[in-house]
Amino acid sequence: DGIVPEPAGGAHRDPAQAAKALKKTLVSALKSLQGIEVETLVEERLTKWRQFGRFAIEESPTPTNPEKVS
Repeated sequence: DGIVPEPAGGAHRDPAQAAKALKKTLVSALKSLQGIEVETLVEERLTKWRQFGRFAIEESPTPTNPEKVS
């Protein structure tokens, strides 16, 4: 995962430079994945996607010296 940098003014202003940046980013990402078993990559990706949207609700702590509220 990452962000591909765009040329000044956006990719539509300089498509050739945008293509170079995309190629550089993709080649770097693919190199970092070389040597990792396909099953491992798939499991890591599934684990990541399963975590989206999860959150935890923590209960408010109970005061140690609660005061009477009238």
